[in-house]
Amino acid sequence: MVVTDYAAIKSQIDEVDFGNIEVNVFTLAELFQPYLIFGSKRFNLSLTDVTVYGNRTFAYSGKDEKNVQVINGVDIPTTLNGLLANGVKFLDAVTWISIPPAKRPAAITIDDTEKSMKTFKDPAEIARCMFYYFFYVLTRARAPGPDDLKEGQKVPDFLKKVLSIDKNPAQVADYLASFALNLLDHGWVQHVKLNSLSGESLNRFGLGVAGYRMAAPFKLFTPEGQLQVERLAAIRVAKSFATSEASWEIHPSTRDPNILTKYGNLNKNLGNLMLDVFTKEQLDQMVKARIIFAVPTREPSHTNYITWSDSDIYVPKKKIFRK
Repeated sequence: MVVTDYAAIKSQIDEVDFGNIEVNVFTLAELFQPYLIFGSKRFNLSLTDVTVYGNRTFAYSGKDEKNVQVINGVDIPTTLNGLLANGVKFLDAVTWISIPPAKRPAAITIDDTEKSMKTFKDPAEIARCMFYYFFYVLTRARAPGPDDLKEGQKVPDFLKKVLSIDKNPAQVADYLASFALNLLDHGWVQHVKLNSLSGESLNRFGLGVAGYRMAAPFKLFTPEGQLQVERLAAIRVAKSFATSEASWEIHPSTRDPNILTKYGNLNKNLGNLMLDVFTKEQLDQMVKARIIFAVPTREPSHTNYITWSDSDIYVPKKKIFRK
């Protein structure tokens, strides 16, 4: 009879190296944090997204040889006009100039021939495209781009018929930047001096900005649904959003996080409230009149509106059309 020495076998097994890597979860979290912060942001424009071109060897209109920064042996103009003359797109040029000199990306290598030159430096065309961009962010809470064509989005009549801008959203985006415009933080729009814009533009913006569509029915319709009595306080709060002056706290591109904390997801709560207090006929009428895009779908997890009281009536703090 053979007696197996299990203790000897165990000692050998204990010495086996399985190639395990033991990780410190706290250290990993600390290492990953910068990536998670960057990845979590809606606007993620980085140095690698910006495209600039250096001076060509031949002579051409607008070439700036005096105000340059040499990066990797290439002369890159440090002036807006010099960059535009080299074929750099407007927003790439503005962004590149705004970057601290030591961190500016190098120029992209291209054919050094006159045939390869293509510029986007017409000031009037830049101005039209920039207003188009501004208009989109203010009224649609997003930048123009190729996705508008995929989604069948119609070019706003105001841009096409009143301002005679004949580009589609994709063409505007391509004219202004080499990167997708939605990478750029839209928060800049809240610092534009609106009172300096044309009267036609201000009149159009007065018709509505992004963020208020789901509140509009509470201004235009008297609730006739089954729960209108039980939801009187919530209706008054909803109406306060619809009747107050447009504010940057509500606009989706600049929304104050405190709005989410206090009211929950505003659109989903307003949608549920609409289903409670308006009749099917009223909701269908809203869609037909294009006050809302579609009858809301019930979102059971969004019930903040049930607790809204008169103390939650909204008063804007950062008015868009400030005097």
